[in-house]
Amino acid sequence: MTTTPGLDAVQERLRAAQRDRRASLLVISAVGIEVQRMRDDVRAGRAREDDLIHDAGVLLGAALYTPYRPLMETRDVRTSRSF
Repeated sequence: MTTTPGLDAVQERLRAAQRDRRASLLVISAVGIEVQRMRDDVRAGRAREDDLIHDAGVLLGAALYTPYRPLMETRDVRTSRSF
């Protein structure tokens, strides 16, 4: 059994949002990294999950609030013609 069920649930919500393209992939990735650090801190005994779960929830809310935008195709504006 996991030692961080609350943070694991936040990670799962981030994965679902990424899978369903409901939020910015860049923001989801950044929040996912931060939540992973929180999980590592709990597992190493540097913090308690109860103390971090609020912060993880705030980060999750912020990630889900950012709109999904598909990646744009890159083009070289110096050589492209638009007429």
